Amino acid sequence: MYKKLYIALFIVISSLSSHAQMGPHGMHDTIPVLVYKINSTDSFAFFYMPTVAVVGVLTPQAKVAIKEQKRLRRYVERVYPMAVKASEVVTDLRMQLQVANSRKDKRHMRKVTEKTMKEEFTDKIKNLYIDEGKILCKLIYRETNETAYDIVKEFKSGVNARFWQTVSFFFNGNLKSTYDPTGTDAQIETIVLDIQRRNRGFSY
Repeated sequence: MYKKLYIALFIVISSLSSHAQMGPHGMHDTIPVLVYKINSTDSFAFFYMPTVAVVGVLTPQAKVAIKEQKRLRRYVERVYPMAVKASEVVTDLRMQLQVANSRKDKRHMRKVTEKTMKEEFTDKIKNLYIDEGKILCKLIYRETNETAYDIVKEFKSGVNARFWQTVSFFFNGNLKSTYDPTGTDAQIETIVLDIQRRNRGFSY
């Protein structure tokens, strides 16, 4: 398809060139142009632009910004799946608690959920950088519309919350983080949307 398009453009340009003539030069003219006459009164000008290579040099500030952006993307790609999984587990537990018949059943459900999350996340959380933990708390809010602090407070009550204590220990002070996709967290949001598009099979 592209080959045919190039051939067609070449034929058109060649045809125009065969009917073109060099226009008159004034004393202040610096660029010679070819004038193509449509009829005895109308004409238009065209000329060939040479190929120009543009090479940019990154400033130290730009290099730092690129490095930080790559690091942010790496962090988000690492913790975003954890935030999605946490949201799924919390949603599932709430649905179970709504249909539970007794406190005993609810307590059992909380213990099972805590065990699941402990097995899923404890080792991963321990290996996170502090900045990754901050992003995780933000993304948990994005996925649940609740802070990690509120979730811990809700499900920690009445159970042996070793997992939640681990979370609190590693990210103490960040559990109340919220999320602003159009403001302070706009860069994170852009990366998350990119991850979602890739997961849906979009190509670039």
